[in-house]
Amino acid sequence: MSNSIQAYRSLLSHLYEDDTSGMIKRPVAGIGYGLEYAVDRDSHRHLILPIDDDYAFAPVLGESLNLGELHYEGVRYLDLCCVSDGHRDVFAALADDIIRRLSSDVPSAPAEIQSALEEWRRLLRPAKEMTPEARRGLFGELVVLGWLARRNPQFALDVWTGPSGDCHDFTTANGDLEVKASSKEGLTVDISSLRQLDVTDGHDLTLIRLGVVDTPDGQSIRDKVEELVGLGVSRWSLYTKIKEVGLNVRDNPDPGRYAIASEVSAWRITSDFPGLRYGDLPGEWRDAISKVKYTLDLVSAPGRLDDELEAVLDRVMSD
Repeated sequence: MSNSIQAYRSLLSHLYEDDTSGMIKRPVAGIGYGLEYAVDRDSHRHLILPIDDDYAFAPVLGESLNLGELHYEGVRYLDLCCVSDGHRDVFAALADDIIRRLSSDVPSAPAEIQSALEEWRRLLRPAKEMTPEARRGLFGELVVLGWLARRNPQFALDVWTGPSGDCHDFTTANGDLEVKASSKEGLTVDISSLRQLDVTDGHDLTLIRLGVVDTPDGQSIRDKVEELVGLGVSRWSLYTKIKEVGLNVRDNPDPGRYAIASEVSAWRITSDFPGLRYGDLPGEWRDAISKVKYTLDLVSAPGRLDDELEAVLDRVMSD
């Protein structure tokens, strides 16, 4: 059993026997810094650490866990407090982790507690919820990743930069690719950033439009993952990148099934290509305009190169 669980149980039993104390605390054995377990009359569990009066930190207020300051018996404490009885065992595990960290020589015990809390918050943070459009877009990017993986699987995964927030979905020294998946008829695409049609560092930029529809006879995103792994793409590296997009495909696969519904279309982006670009904005406007989304009809857009797409893919994957 966790040492912290035992400590809190013991403190609560003593608190119930004592009607005069608002809080009972006990030093954590074998730890310096003045770290103590504590419980209060509401049965809330605390891990407290004495801090200087001038020590500044950002309080954290959560549904189950708070980090704040406590003044008790003339001492100012950094107070990590669990206010949910249903999460007492998780809090005890967090307390055990902090105690383990403070067993070594750390430069700042308060900072170490805050660091531990932030790491646990990140660990338990739920994945972002993906919209149907975002899942369809992910499927489209995985389709193009498969085309590139047939040429060089590891390099293909390396140049898939969309999940990390880069301007374009695939970025190489020999040209970038921006992938747009749409379920709409015609040749419209949704542009969600002023930078998506920017040509960076003089690189060629190719826009690829995929008609992606929902169909029970199609492939799921997990099916696409297995196909890519079969081409030589690292499974765990692929899982990691997909998780950056917002889908934990290993544990929560997308139930949707998708298929390419029409011929793939592609365009070489030049200064004559229609669209809004960050570089076209006056300098004094750029910081003020943070988010732009619009629909672009590609029917009459110049630079169409459908018959040349395979050559483009060869070029971007070349040494």
